Amino acid sequence: FADVLSFMRTSRLPSAVEDDLHRLRDLKVEAEFLAYDALLNACEAAEALASPPEETAESRMFFVNPHESEAERWGEEVRIRVPKGQVLVITQVTPTPTNNALDWILRAESKEELGVIAQYHACTLPEDRQSQLEFLQRDMNLVLEGGDDEVVLFDANGAEWSVLCWIGHPSKIPGL
Repeated sequence: FADVLSFMRTSRLPSAVEDDLHRLRDLKVEAEFLAYDALLNACEAAEALASPPEETAESRMFFVNPHESEAERWGEEVRIRVPKGQVLVITQVTPTPTNNALDWILRAESKEELGVIAQYHACTLPEDRQSQLEFLQRDMNLVLEGGDDEVVLFDANGAEWSVLCWIGHPSKIPGL
């Protein structure tokens, strides 16, 4: 009951309560019993902050486009949010030529480091369409982190790229 009195005097939870999840839940029961909404709201807010986030992962597909008219220029950046403690795992990339460029490049910037994810030269493509599709569709397992800004940037040159990936906690991503 001392925590209830402390909250009544200060309108804030004691720091010892915020750090102790069991004590916080006991105080929440007291707030419900006393019908003390302000204390109940404070307990629920502290409980939400104290509880670790649920570990999940989701599969996503996104597209990275080249510059619309000039084959030598990079297209607009695509920003993918990757929260701290989570990763982005690229599982497949596939280019679709859009502007008769000979070189098709997909690159990413993560943690202030820029790297090429995939690159093709149009002259190396097989002649028949089915062989081209098999040649171009690349399965991979490339893991990227978002860094301090929690973002991975992608851009493309010469082709539109479809990117299949997983974003989430590493323990929930298949194959990691």
